[in-house]
Amino acid sequence: MLEWNDIDFDERLLFVRNKPETGYHTKNYEPRTLPLNKDAVKAFLIQRNVIRGTSEYVFPNGLGNPRRNSLYRDLQVCYRRAGIKGAHVHSLRHTFCTQLARRNVPVQKIMKLAGHKDIATTMIYVNLVKEDLRDSVETLDFGLGKAYDDCGNFTAEGRPRLSIVPQVVKK
Repeated sequence: MLEWNDIDFDERLLFVRNKPETGYHTKNYEPRTLPLNKDAVKAFLIQRNVIRGTSEYVFPNGLGNPRRNSLYRDLQVCYRRAGIKGAHVHSLRHTFCTQLARRNVPVQKIMKLAGHKDIATTMIYVNLVKEDLRDSVETLDFGLGKAYDDCGNFTAEGRPRLSIVPQVVKK
């Protein structure tokens, strides 16, 4: 039940608060303040222009009331239109943390932004990124595949393009 007063456009902050009057509460009942990047602020400003101040809610239904239990359904529609299969609400959180890790954001900051209590939870995303790194180095080809067989024996197909044996320089 995100309301416009939950967003501070000047400071670029989002306040996630308990709202007992609506029955909404945060996970563990702990309010949080999250920074917003420029794109998120721009998206909220666009949304504010779309609804033209007709509701106190950022994502109202047709009557201006909060949209209840529609996040899952709305995301499924978006995923289907984008051709994304097997995604769910948690996929957004997963993507957020993984993208931060890929950009070398320190684990402690990712933990804080994700609201994780235990760094082991955050490390799941960092470990996934390590797999990305391994896949990346596998794309390197020094030509050894043609010059040597799987046992390390020289083949007749040619010499490696790059010598990985250190050269000794005589003085």
